[in-house]
Order: sequence, then structure tokens, then C-alpha cells
Amino acid sequence: MMVVLSGAMVPHSMPPSEFQQRVSLFPVPLIIERIGCGQSVAYAWQQGTRTPEPWQQELILEKLGSPPEASEPVKRGRGRPRKVTGAVPRQPG
Repeated sequence: MMVVLSGAMVPHSMPPSEFQQRVSLFPVPLIIERIGCGQSVAYAWQQGTRTPEPWQQELILEKLGSPPEASEPVKRGRGRPRKVTGAVPRQPG
């Protein structure tokens, strides 16, 4: 089952079409799982019985992150740790 939203359910920072497109790419169980404490909001939203507040919509998008790309393999966090930003490389010699 996929989530389909109307243009009215939009965060302030995003056009209705983009918000709808992004969220509709996620299966409902994933949305509910990622949101955690907002499960009832996500479920009611998915059922069409409740529109989340703009801050809840932004939280939902933040929790979901970017939609999964078919061409991009899922990373499981086994890569090398990121370099600390601002680290100065050692000078040779």
C-alpha cells in the first residue's frame, strides 16, 4: 500500500507536488516504523482521517530521509568513517 496525499498536506518549505511525490514513494509501514512516537499520526494520515501539522510533516520527511533510488544500492554503514571536517592533512617530511 502506498501513501497518496492531497496538495493540502504540505510543509511550508516544499511545493505540494514535490512533497506528494517524495512521500508517495515510501510504503506505509516504512513511514510508521521510521516515525516511531508519531505512529498514530502517520497511520491516521495514511488513512486520510487526519492531516499532520506542518511541523509533523517536516519531521516525517526528515525521519524518512530521501526516497530510495532503484539504481542506488542500500548502504549498511560498513564503509570507512568520515573524516572530521576541518582536519588538517599531515605535511610530508
